[in-house]
Amino acid sequence: MKPIAFLLAHKDQVLDTLDKPVKDAWQSLCDELPEARSLMSESTFKMYRAHIKDFQEFLQEEIAKLGFNDQAEAIQEGATKLRRVIVERDEALSGLQTELKELRLSHEQVKNEIAKLSTILKEKDVEIAKLRSSLAERYGDSAELESLRLSYQQSQGEAAKLRSELVMLQENMAKLGQSSAARNIDGWTLRKSPDGKYWRLYKSFGGKVYSIHIGRELDEEKARQKIREEITKLRGKGVV
Repeated sequence: MKPIAFLLAHKDQVLDTLDKPVKDAWQSLCDELPEARSLMSESTFKMYRAHIKDFQEFLQEEIAKLGFNDQAEAIQEGATKLRRVIVERDEALSGLQTELKELRLSHEQVKNEIAKLSTILKEKDVEIAKLRSSLAERYGDSAELESLRLSYQQSQGEAAKLRSELVMLQENMAKLGQSSAARNIDGWTLRKSPDGKYWRLYKSFGGKVYSIHIGRELDEEKARQKIREEITKLRGKGVV
């Protein structure tokens, strides 16, 4: 084992010697941990002890600046904040997973509609091909030709309508695809309202989803201000 690793493994014993002269500290350490003599010399101990002492003093100064009484209190406060951040992250992730599940369902419904319309269009194309063939074979019969011409126009109109619906569905699917990668502002999910006119922010706390109305125009600075106001309200209610 290297000297520094040994000293760090027994840091409590080393820290107990910081107030003693080096020679006395070395003797005290060897009395308590005899194996120290086989790992390092007194001069090596002196060098590492100075670094450990400097670090301990620096650590105590930083803890005092932060307003804590000791290292344990600082660690406890840091652990509390970390747990709070983890809980908030898990709640936000849960809300996003729910939204993603809903969006995937909407995508699947749109895909099914597109598949149905594509099948109908293919059937209409077959009908149109048959009508064109009939026109070519029976061109001499004017009455039948007129009937076929009207049927052909009707089929063309239906096909055009279906193609228009297919384009609209494809556009809606593209919009859904864009919304599936919803923007995030300070941990809140940004989405349009169901009518598509207003921007809103969503976030889950304690299994309940809270929302913030932004307005027709998206102003991120205004959104962040509203988030701060909403967080203050939720803290007052004990939600956050």
